[in-house]
Amino acid sequence: AIAFLNTDHKMVHANLSPASLFVTDAGEWKLGGFHLLHPHGKVPANVRDNYTILPPQYRSPELKDARWGTLENMPVWTIDAWSLGCLIF
Repeated sequence: AIAFLNTDHKMVHANLSPASLFVTDAGEWKLGGFHLLHPHGKVPANVRDNYTILPPQYRSPELKDARWGTLENMPVWTIDAWSLGCLIF
């Protein structure tokens, strides 16, 4: 789901944590928590104002430090790849 958002649609989920993952009764994994979803590029005000809903342990260093200009020039998957790595680790 993250690859679909990042690669196919150039969208950033920006809220990947255990709270945004769901497993159905059939055992299928689903992605939720789309509160911070936005197109790659300029980080919108709603993300800047609400990024703290993502628990600190899943925030990329750029997100932790609110380096918005840096994120705008990094690959689309920067925030989500960091969060996914934290989930796997």
